[in-house]
Amino acid sequence: SDLQNVIEVIHDYDGEGGFLEVRTASHKTARGALKKTILLPIILPALGIDGSCYLPHIQDGFEKVGLSLRGRIGGPLFKPPNKMGELCQRGLTSSESTKFLQLFLGAV
Repeated sequence: SDLQNVIEVIHDYDGEGGFLEVRTASHKTARGALKKTILLPIILPALGIDGSCYLPHIQDGFEKVGLSLRGRIGGPLFKPPNKMGELCQRGLTSSESTKFLQLFLGAV
């Protein structure tokens, strides 16, 4: 749910390391009007468990399905496809994410 209202995604990495910063306005820890105006930075390390930089591969995957993982987003980071295969304007729900992971992992 923290990724339903992403303001921007900032890339700060190279092959040696760094991070990806996702700034979101609506997050679970926001209580009250003041906290809801403060952007929550979600930080992802650039290097995976094997020591390689995986973020360019993630960005490439986003681009292949018509999503953006760079700059101003102004909405949900993940969008599900509609029945015609086009991306919806709404964000992916947690139940849709669960169903996808179950299908992907062969648990269904």
